[in-house]
Amino acid sequence: MLSKDKLPRLKSIDLDFCEDCVCKKQQRVSFLKMRELVHTDVWDKASVPSLEGSLYFVTFINDSSRKVWIYFLKHKSNVVDVLNK
Repeated sequence: MLSKDKLPRLKSIDLDFCEDCVCKKQQRVSFLKMRELVHTDVWDKASVPSLEGSLYFVTFINDSSRKVWIYFLKHKSNVVDVLNK
């Protein structure tokens, strides 16, 4: 909207977003306990890659706490790497 001049009073701010920095600042929390249900989904190829070139992402949602984990993937086959972490 800003690029189409729909928000004339809003200033443009260039933020340095680093996908790796965001991921490294997240705490590693174990969410797989006995008898817990975790929903997962691999999202299909995005039409526009992320800043780091990722085209896919996988989500994990803990059924009891509703906590969500999202991992960005450059290839769909990288899901195996995420599961082995």
